[in-house]
Amino acid sequence: MQANARHAFAQCRFVIFLAATCNLQQKPACVVHMRTTPYIAATAIACLVACGNADSTTDASTTRSDGAEPIINGEPASKFFGRFVWETSQTHNKGAGAFSRTNSKDTYVLNFYLNMDHSYIAYYGEGEGSVSGTEYTISYDTTTMKKLTGMWSINGTKLTLGSLVSCDGITYNDKAMLRCKLVTSPGTAAATQGSALVGPHFRTSTPSDSQWAEYL
Repeated sequence: MQANARHAFAQCRFVIFLAATCNLQQKPACVVHMRTTPYIAATAIACLVACGNADSTTDASTTRSDGAEPIINGEPASKFFGRFVWETSQTHNKGAGAFSRTNSKDTYVLNFYLNMDHSYIAYYGEGEGSVSGTEYTISYDTTTMKKLTGMWSINGTKLTLGSLVSCDGITYNDKAMLRCKLVTSPGTAAATQGSALVGPHFRTSTPSDSQWAEYL
């Protein structure tokens, strides 16, 4: 029995070495061929718990350890952000952010369409107002209302609209939303201070709607 125990300990040390090697090499599993007694095999299998499975996520919005597509709130990034594409939602995405009062302006509103061909159309304006979560009020300074175009992309766990804005995927009140920050402000420089909770509008819309006529 003592000989078997010594043999099992040796097997265990060997398996632990294999498990460490597996983790270092990020292999999906460790396979050990054991020609031992059932007692020794059981001891060695218990040691393999350290190896486990390297195909996992560290949190809800990070790149998988096996190099696969990043996961956001349990979904591949392309699927999560895909719900905000106009051909899917049939409406625009909208949100507002607050910033330090500058020249009687302290709020910006960002509306944008993501197209399937990875182009975007954004409508941006600033004014005096207030923001609370997804709700906002604003009295626009019409000189700040601009139409912006470019290309959007998914970079890791972020949605980016050219050099205009960068968004993270989040859940807000049990709904998939975006938390967006201006990278480059089309208006007041201080607008990059604030972030906006952005989500699909509750009514259908198109980029040719009359509501966008004032954005030049």
